[in-house]
Amino acid sequence: MSSQSLQRIDRLTARVLEYQALVKKTNLNANELQKRTQLGDYLIQTVWLIAYRYPVTVKILDEEDAAEFILCFYRRIPVLVNEFRYEYISFESYLKKVVFWQSNSFLKRKRRRENRCPCDPNDPETIQHLITDDQYPGYDSPYRNVASESLISEQPVLFGTDETWDFDTRICKLLKKRMKTSRTLKNRLLQLILLCCDRLNALQIAQLAHFLSIEEDRLAHLISQALEIGDRRMQIDTELRQIRDAHFQEYLRSQGEMEMLESLCADAYYVDRMRRRAERAKDLFVLRCKESRSRPSAVTHAAVAAVLSIPKGTVDSGMLSLRRLLYQLMDDNG
Repeated sequence: MSSQSLQRIDRLTARVLEYQALVKKTNLNANELQKRTQLGDYLIQTVWLIAYRYPVTVKILDEEDAAEFILCFYRRIPVLVNEFRYEYISFESYLKKVVFWQSNSFLKRKRRRENRCPCDPNDPETIQHLITDDQYPGYDSPYRNVASESLISEQPVLFGTDETWDFDTRICKLLKKRMKTSRTLKNRLLQLILLCCDRLNALQIAQLAHFLSIEEDRLAHLISQALEIGDRRMQIDTELRQIRDAHFQEYLRSQGEMEMLESLCADAYYVDRMRRRAERAKDLFVLRCKESRSRPSAVTHAAVAAVLSIPKGTVDSGMLSLRRLLYQLMDDNG
């Protein structure tokens, strides 16, 4: 592309096309090699920032999801830069379109993965709508799908919106009858109660203890242990997210200072030092993103497994089996 054509397009697109020309060119001299490296680093960092900020700006993803999305998306950045073809649409517009569709796909995959077992990532209120009743016909949850419609029941089973619950429904009686001959079912219901225990009050705990035919003190003790583990984990997650955000802010500041130094033609020593600081902050940010996880519910499958001294896989498979059982009971007795 001619220099006159490059002058008519925006700066970012011009840099992408210039970088592509240097990549295709053979027998580069030292200055051209250095320029190609600098352009490549600049483009990768710019694409990284756009891909992180744009989904948050248009409210597709929140900051937590955007951080996870970047970890999945960053491997495609060199491909996007190398395969871009200018056809009267700027590189930034092209990139935002790609990020828009990819972030939507990422969100759908995440929700589909969470819906496989809703008790782990969702809060008790969402679990209640997914599993028990149809008291809110206008309820529009991002986790609701076609499979969830078959869970509709005329009466609440275990979890309701009132302070007290009715355990004289047909499904509750069937569960009570099955628990007499199946200790496994009783254990799975106990695990479900522990997963949702951060939303229970004293009266509800007493009702559930009577329903499971266990001592109220024992159930309260298990709940206190689960909440203690959950609160400690939530505190650790919050601290990790704060550290992660601090590293990202440091990366943005270092990146801005480096660009300012380059625009002022500062000595290479100061530019390289700022570049190293930005790279270190980015590496630490990526590391903290992998360590931190956003979980709305305080108690997870791992916490329940620790309280009951059983493997986490037992809780995972138990919740899936319990969900299938509730599907069957609600379909047969709806």
